[in-house]
Amino acid sequence: MQPLHASDLASWSRCAQAFKLEKIDCLPRKQLSATAYGSVVHHALEVLERTQDVDIAVDSFAAYWHPMHIEAITEPVDIWLPRQTFNSLLVRGMETIRRYAELKPWQDTELLATELSFTVPVPGTHDPDDPSKPLMLAGTMDKLVSGFHRRFLTLEVQDHKSGKKQTYLRHNIQGTAYLAATERPEFWLGNPDFHTDGFGPERGQQLMDRFAGAARKFTWIDLNNCEFLDGGFRGPKDYARLAVALQQMADSIHAEIFPLSVSGEHCNFCHMRDWCAGIGVDDQEGKPQTAFN
Repeated sequence: MQPLHASDLASWSRCAQAFKLEKIDCLPRKQLSATAYGSVVHHALEVLERTQDVDIAVDSFAAYWHPMHIEAITEPVDIWLPRQTFNSLLVRGMETIRRYAELKPWQDTELLATELSFTVPVPGTHDPDDPSKPLMLAGTMDKLVSGFHRRFLTLEVQDHKSGKKQTYLRHNIQGTAYLAATERPEFWLGNPDFHTDGFGPERGQQLMDRFAGAARKFTWIDLNNCEFLDGGFRGPKDYARLAVALQQMADSIHAEIFPLSVSGEHCNFCHMRDWCAGIGVDDQEGKPQTAFN
């Protein structure tokens, strides 16, 4: 089985049917304005971290958040959500980057990496296609930093989010996946079988030794409100929960079982809705049923 991505856990939890349509059936997805906006904001924040120059980061966002240039970062917008336009999101994006830069002084933490990709094995799991092998977890972290909590060394994953603020961040499975990856040598040293470099042999070994006993912490960065939300620390019980979630997801994929989200909470914002079996559902009472008005 191919590696399962940390972001796929979030997609699966929203609706396994939408996951199947996109990841398994490889049907073309509709690009939502919010998704495209988030991708360009992420790029601009990476520029900010790399240059530590707010004006350069804002200019980068403005340059790519443009109908003629957006394809350099992500797919063009297919569906505009209510009250979202290029101009309104242009203003919001530039304000967000400036507010973010003011919110968190750079000297508070030590930046270790941005947009760091990894592929690591997950202890306590087995690949349904080959039970002798563990499942592989892949992902890309927005930001990895180190700092101190009550004088104790911490390793912190910071995840930039431009969507809806979530609750129960202490149990956020995507955050757990990122932190679990940092417990593996393949994260630091790289995994040549999956073409990830980590930090390289020398620096990777140094960092792995340095953070071997460090507390692992997850932070959700709410870009809409420019807030750093404490996602809590993670430990062995969290990683065991992650292993269960990944195993159940892998077993469901192997058995070709993809339950539809019954609540429909995300249907209006789903990029696979044109292909979904739930087509024709009204978003407003009394409105004529059509294929997604």
